[in-house]
Amino acid sequence: MKLFSFFKKKPKNVSDMSGDTLPDTSDVSDDTSDISEVTNVPVSREDPLFTISRQLTQVQYELKDIKPLIESSTQSLREDHYRLLEEQAKTVEEYKKHLNYKKENLKQAKQRVETELKHIDVDSKILDHLSIAPKRTVEISEELKISRGYAAERVKALLEAGQIDRFKQGKKAYYKIPKPEASN
Repeated sequence: MKLFSFFKKKPKNVSDMSGDTLPDTSDVSDDTSDISEVTNVPVSREDPLFTISRQLTQVQYELKDIKPLIESSTQSLREDHYRLLEEQAKTVEEYKKHLNYKKENLKQAKQRVETELKHIDVDSKILDHLSIAPKRTVEISEELKISRGYAAERVKALLEAGQIDRFKQGKKAYYKIPKPEASN
């Protein structure tokens, strides 16, 4: 198939919807050999959804790479902010206000740490259960006595981290611990 083969010579008389005959104004030639010889590259068109998906995946990986840097920078800025507030607090009331502000931020950080510790605990239990036998998300949620949604969220996180594999039997999706690759 020649490049740009969709350019065809139109017939000399072209009729419109009303049936009237219109003169042909096309000057397009069937000979596209000069175009294909110039480009000499096969045209491949990728589905835009695949392109967008690939780009989003790349952004996701880049964000994972810079997330620790952002978090450490934020922590450093927060510490500098606390130090400046302590230096600027001239009265006892201002210093108390600063301490309350710091206390609230620490409570929020404590909640984030507790949530992360819970995730780690559940992820560890899921890996323990999957090391025995492949399981479905529903089975994991029942065995760990957690909601199906939370089990699916944690399984997805483990899948994205490459710690487990997914396979299907019929319409059911199962998860398992991947077998280690043999090293040469």
